[in-house]
Amino acid sequence: MEPIPVHAVNGAPRSGKSACIARHAELEPDSLGLVNVRVKDLPNLVIAPLGCPCCTARVALQVALARLVREHKPARIYVELPEPGHA
Repeated sequence: MEPIPVHAVNGAPRSGKSACIARHAELEPDSLGLVNVRVKDLPNLVIAPLGCPCCTARVALQVALARLVREHKPARIYVELPEPGHA
C-alpha cells in the first residue's frame, strides 16, 4: 500500500477549518476530509470521532481512519483538529 498524505488543519474555533476542508474535498474528489462540523453534503466529507485526536479519541481516530481508507481509498486526507493546542 502506498503512503497517503495526511494534513492536520489547525486553528481557533470558528476560524473556517471545516469550510477550508470542504473546499478541498470539492476540488479534490479523491481526497477525504474528517471535520468536526459538516458544512457541505459531500460524499468524501466525514464527521470526525468526538474528542481530542491526540488524547481521548486517539484510538477512535485510528480505527476511523483505517476504516475510511479501506472504504474510500483516498489519495489525500485532511483532519480537522478541534483546538489550536492539539497541533
